[in-house]
Amino acid sequence: VILLSVFSDLFLETHYEFTSDTLLAAIFGGIILGAGVGIVLKSNAALDGTEIMAIKIAQRYPFGVGEIVMFFNIFIFLAAGFVYSPDKAMYSAITYFIAARAIDLVLQGMNEAKSVFIMSSKYDDVGKAIMKNLDKSVTYLSAEGGYSGAKQKMVYCVITKIEIPKIKETVSAIDPSAFIAIENVHEVDGKR
Repeated sequence: VILLSVFSDLFLETHYEFTSDTLLAAIFGGIILGAGVGIVLKSNAALDGTEIMAIKIAQRYPFGVGEIVMFFNIFIFLAAGFVYSPDKAMYSAITYFIAARAIDLVLQGMNEAKSVFIMSSKYDDVGKAIMKNLDKSVTYLSAEGGYSGAKQKMVYCVITKIEIPKIKETVSAIDPSAFIAIENVHEVDGKR
């Protein structure tokens, strides 16, 4: 808070601006703002009540902290559009959209978890290959085709974002016709 006050005063006094392009300022301002807020939140601290509410809501619902902060700020942007101008409100929205992504990136990291569902007639071979090639545990789930009514097993596992190409390659080497669905996982806890 002290540094924010010092640097705000310094930049306002000297009228120094990095760029005169408002769009560039909105984009890079969003990155810097989001990274800063993300670091604060990752340190178990908060800057204001919005972040505290966002953390509490994110613990109960499958939304990122950045998404919740962005939702709260939408009302601020709407009010700013009436008080100032729609252009400034839209630039602010761009800044906070980018900041929301940066907050979630800092909190979740680059290797955010992904859940993978694989439908294959060679499920046992696929599961063994994933355990061997990716060193990941798998779970076999019973499934039934909605259209065909055929009963089979489905392979489920949790991987990191950077392992997506490797799992696709591993599965397609065994069963090129396998169906793979990949989803974001907001939080992973425990070992298996």
